[in-house]
Amino acid sequence: MDSGRYEHLAIREIESHGRRVTYRERRFLPESQSFKIRTTIRTQPEDRLDLIAAREMGNSELFWKVCDANQIINRH
Repeated sequence: MDSGRYEHLAIREIESHGRRVTYRERRFLPESQSFKIRTTIRTQPEDRLDLIAAREMGNSELFWKVCDANQIINRH
């Protein structure tokens, strides 16, 4: 099961201020057309993304897929 949104990104290294820093490549949101399942769910005021993911996908750690499918990135 694909559970990590960064697991498929290459690991890179850079030297900065005399230290070697390891990081993952930048992750871009996928195009909304790439999602296979299109559905609408009814939420309650007490719902959180992890609760929605657990209920709809069986794994609370997949909350980021809800965000990706709705093209959400750090909305406040």
